[in-house]
Amino acid sequence: MAQIGMLRDISERKKAEEALLGAKNQYQRLIEDLGGNFVIYSHRLDGTLTYASPGINSIFGVSREEAKGSDWSKIIKWDSEDLDLATENIRNIASGLEYKRMQMSFRHPDGKQRTVFISPHPTKNSEGSVVAIEGIIEDITKRKEVEEALKEAQTDLERKIKERTAQLSETVDNLREAELRFRTVADFTYDWEY
Repeated sequence: MAQIGMLRDISERKKAEEALLGAKNQYQRLIEDLGGNFVIYSHRLDGTLTYASPGINSIFGVSREEAKGSDWSKIIKWDSEDLDLATENIRNIASGLEYKRMQMSFRHPDGKQRTVFISPHPTKNSEGSVVAIEGIIEDITKRKEVEEALKEAQTDLERKIKERTAQLSETVDNLREAELRFRTVADFTYDWEY
């Protein structure tokens, strides 16, 4: 009875698998701990969400469980104009045309209007066809509120500057008029002898 055998050292492969698993776990932790102002997402071309990071709950008021498998355009109360632009953007991505990052507004379940900035990217299969869209969403509601407050403050400041300029201009005109009267009186009385 003869036996033939072969031994292969797989320690390098095991090390590579462990490194890959470590990198995967690190990446997953980074995604999961991204914070409440960001959502990493992935959805099929039909709009079905296949992944959403935990931030979806704090931004949109929707649980990950509720979101996964749902159509992103229906589970969130998007402003209709923004939804139309996003739908067109998705068609462009699917067709390989130019697409853009965009702001979208929606009504949160708490009743407040919120705004997000979305950076979508196509996911392609081995043949180069777009099969999904992935991206990151940032809640920019507070930034928009600050921008609006700054814009209002600037408008108010410009109004006050115009009002103050008009007051100063009127004061200067009155002073010139008074100076002219004073000179007239002074010129008239200069020749008088006492």
